[in-house]
Amino acid sequence: MIDELKNSRNAAGWISAELRRRITSGEYSPGSAIPTVRALGLEFGVSYQTAYRATRNLAAAGLLRNIQGRGTFVEGGRQPKRRKGPEIGIVFDVGQPDSVILGAAFEPFWKYSSAELERQGISIAALSARIAENPDTLRRCLDRLSGLITNYNFIRRPGVERFLEHWKRPVILVSHDSEMPCNFHQVIAEPSTGLREAYRRMRSRGHEECILIGGAANSDRLNAACAIAAECSIQIRHEFAESGSTTTIGYPRGRILTRNILSQFPQTRAILCISDFFAFGVYDELQSCGITPGNEIDLLSYDDLESDGYLPENEPVLTSIAKPRREAGIEAAKLCSQALTDDKVVRISKILTHLVVRRSG
Repeated sequence: MIDELKNSRNAAGWISAELRRRITSGEYSPGSAIPTVRALGLEFGVSYQTAYRATRNLAAAGLLRNIQGRGTFVEGGRQPKRRKGPEIGIVFDVGQPDSVILGAAFEPFWKYSSAELERQGISIAALSARIAENPDTLRRCLDRLSGLITNYNFIRRPGVERFLEHWKRPVILVSHDSEMPCNFHQVIAEPSTGLREAYRRMRSRGHEECILIGGAANSDRLNAACAIAAECSIQIRHEFAESGSTTTIGYPRGRILTRNILSQFPQTRAILCISDFFAFGVYDELQSCGITPGNEIDLLSYDDLESDGYLPENEPVLTSIAKPRREAGIEAAKLCSQALTDDKVVRISKILTHLVVRRSG
């Protein structure tokens, strides 16, 4: 089900993510020309109109600029005149810079934060997480900005949080599931509402217990899932907490764990995966064993990557808790704009998750 380079429903999104990866990794250097949209179309097997939409997305985010009659260039060479007024930096550390999937999953945060700031007349500076590798580069890039929208992975890089604490400008953290132990503004995708809907869904389909699968990287979700299960009178029959990167181990471990579950717990009728990456593997393994998800066994998940159109290649199948990326991106931009005029109080904004029901459960 997972295919990093094909998706008929949102090809422009994953092409944007791959081009962003090439830019931030230095493969496309500042000021250099990128391939034409026709060349990109041939490379990725899409129409040139789709490739054009991908480059337009990155131009809107401030990573590319088009010069009529010459081509499309990576920003950072000869800089155009900046608008007067505040300029906000946007940088997300996806943890695995070579992962097209993770880059695509973060794309909506970029897209909607940038669009909302632009709507308010605020300039955008698209940054690479690699600026954190050198303290002088970090200082030079951030000191010209009025604020920053980022994620917890970025501020956990060595020296970054300490620098930002003394920076004295608004910092907005977005994309995580619980309040982080820091003194920055935060936009949180509150997991409890979606989890309650998932457990109510199980109860309505006659389930009183379920298997819970997750990774160490999602420990906050796992803890919330266990606590809310008790509240909703759902018994967690067994919890599989896997170590390692969810995107790396999720799919293969999902398949292996499914075989273990069918062997050790043959009466299982409901499985909740705390990440779609596990659920994709569980779904495929159930089918390979002749079991139809949503019929013999209900499979519910978290993240709703399929709604964003990046995964998988085919039509959506997973009943999954939707992480509100669009709403979180817009809220982060609004929070940043507000903090530009009043940054005395740390603001925590919670966006509610919800369950999207499909045929898997």
